Amino acid sequence: MTLSLRGSRPRSATFGATAEIAFQQPLHSVDVVLYKLCQPEIHRESVPRPRLGQTRRMVTLRPQTTEDLPLLTGNDNPFDDFGPQAPRDSPSSSDLDAAGGLAVVTDDGQTAGSVSWHWNQWGPNVGSRCPMIGIWLRPEYRGRGMGTAAQLQLVRLLFRHTTTNRVEAHTDLANVAEQRALQAAGFQREGIIRGAQWRDGTHRDGILYGVLRADPRPPA
Repeated sequence: MTLSLRGSRPRSATFGATAEIAFQQPLHSVDVVLYKLCQPEIHRESVPRPRLGQTRRMVTLRPQTTEDLPLLTGNDNPFDDFGPQAPRDSPSSSDLDAAGGLAVVTDDGQTAGSVSWHWNQWGPNVGSRCPMIGIWLRPEYRGRGMGTAAQLQLVRLLFRHTTTNRVEAHTDLANVAEQRALQAAGFQREGIIRGAQWRDGTHRDGILYGVLRADPRPPA
């Protein structure tokens, strides 16, 4: 993996080497943030603590393995109802500059779900690309702050290891839980996307969220 230093030209990044950077944080957040990018080892980062008294949780984003696939089923709630889907037979790519995905792993090593991304184009040139991210968690891991933590980690990875200036997300008007998770991760609600998503027999409106490289985000 090539890591860009200040003044050097950024390059495509995949998980394949190890890098550790520690930052001192205020006590109301966390004491130390440890970034570890490696394969097959894991990348670990502390979960954000936006409010005092909130339980600190740890999640990890790591490349998917074939052992994860039986757990990453998806299509188990109304917002995932896009019709019958064949079981996956291979893990998603971890190349951040192409469409891909990572496994979300709890602090005790359990596979909780996955995050994914694909690239949208807002102009004809490469500099106008930006990734749109998504997340799916197994039912027993929902409502515990892991969605916010995992999406915040993914945003940081994309800004650190690609040249994108923007990360997007889109969710259904009725998906209040994901709207809250995105806003807690630093995304801003940008508008209604009318009739863009065909799901469960009808075209549906959604909400577009975005975060720019220069936007403030929750502390680690």
